Amino acid sequence: MIRSLTVSIKSYYKSVIMVLAIIITSYGFISFSFGIAFRMTTLYTPMQNAMLNLQVEATKAHLWFEEIISGDETEKYVTVEHHIDAAIGYARVLLDGGDLKQTRYLAVEDPGVESDLRYILNQLLSFQQIIQKRYAHAATSGIGSSYDQQLDAHFANLIKRSNLVIDKLASVISREQHTYRLSYYWSLTTVFFIIIALAALYFWYERDRHQKERFLQQQSRLAAMGEMVGNIAHQWRQPLNSLGLILQKLPLLQERGKLTDEKLTASVANGMDLIHNMSQTIDDFRYFFSHNRGKSQLLLQEVIDEALTITSALFSKNRILHEVKVSDPDLMQKSFPGELTQVLVNLLHNAIDAFEEHPPAQAKVVVEIYKEQNNLCTVVSDNAGGIPQTVISKIFDPYFSTKEEGKGTGIGLYMSKVIVEEHIKGELHAVNTQDGASFIIRLPLAQ
Repeated sequence: MIRSLTVSIKSYYKSVIMVLAIIITSYGFISFSFGIAFRMTTLYTPMQNAMLNLQVEATKAHLWFEEIISGDETEKYVTVEHHIDAAIGYARVLLDGGDLKQTRYLAVEDPGVESDLRYILNQLLSFQQIIQKRYAHAATSGIGSSYDQQLDAHFANLIKRSNLVIDKLASVISREQHTYRLSYYWSLTTVFFIIIALAALYFWYERDRHQKERFLQQQSRLAAMGEMVGNIAHQWRQPLNSLGLILQKLPLLQERGKLTDEKLTASVANGMDLIHNMSQTIDDFRYFFSHNRGKSQLLLQEVIDEALTITSALFSKNRILHEVKVSDPDLMQKSFPGELTQVLVNLLHNAIDAFEEHPPAQAKVVVEIYKEQNNLCTVVSDNAGGIPQTVISKIFDPYFSTKEEGKGTGIGLYMSKVIVEEHIKGELHAVNTQDGASFIIRLPLAQ
């Protein structure tokens, strides 16, 4: 069993590692997708918009300046300068990054695009200088002068190079969008597989846990049956001795002629009483092992009495005193009487074993029942010296035992905790007291 548990644990951890690998991979793809989306929304798309605005501002400056040169007095030269400055501002913010017109721009990262932007900026500065010179010589230079030719050439180069940058940015955005879609779909796929893997892992874990729990329950019940056989043997020893004495006495009385009808009747009656008590003992233990005891309202006092009846022979044999303290005999609890009795029997056996390892001057077990807020508490205490602090946190682990090898299975307390916390929906924990240990069962009040 230990080997199979080890193999199961290894398989479980392998499955966990596999799921973690899928999660990490998915996280990488999702982060990559967000990175692409971030670049598109904070770098490339604003840059493309800025280039379009740069073209618009340069075109407006060129058109308005031509109107002014042609003699249109409705347009002002300051407007031309304003549009050129705006175009230069877009070029510089794209190169260096920063804020412009309530929009934040990141500096260009692509060396080719950066080179094109520096060319465009130089063209804009030259374009501005030519406009200034042309405007200064407006009175002496006619339409089609060398200034006009330079101006048209610079503007054409400016538009051509800016179109090239816009095309490059459009290509980059298209490529990034394609990569984003691929990573997005891959992320969805990995998330789907994560959900499937987690569901499979959870199903596997739950099935494996239930299998182990059933196996441990079976082991616990077999161990309890072994203990019960010992209890039955102790319970029967005295009545069998008494029955043997009765049977031996009858022939002696007959030999001496003293076997009267009255004595025979009395001996038969005593023998039948002993046999009835032995039969009742079997019924008590059979009732304890019954699987058909459903959830019902029960008196905790009766459950404790049943557990003490089952273990009474061991208490007598080991000369252990026991005391029951009940704050209210009518305290009720809706629970499984068989499982609750099994837990109490396990705790009582645990106390008996503790006395064997650390016998006090007078061994004593105290069982208390009291109400605590919305819970009913049942406390089994002994005076066997307590549980070592180094192991008290492990005593409910499966296959953990402080007894010598061969004297304990290490599943009694584990199954007691499983029964109380998973089946009965209560709490079970252990604490050390001044003289020994106390096991506290907290159960919700019966509704």
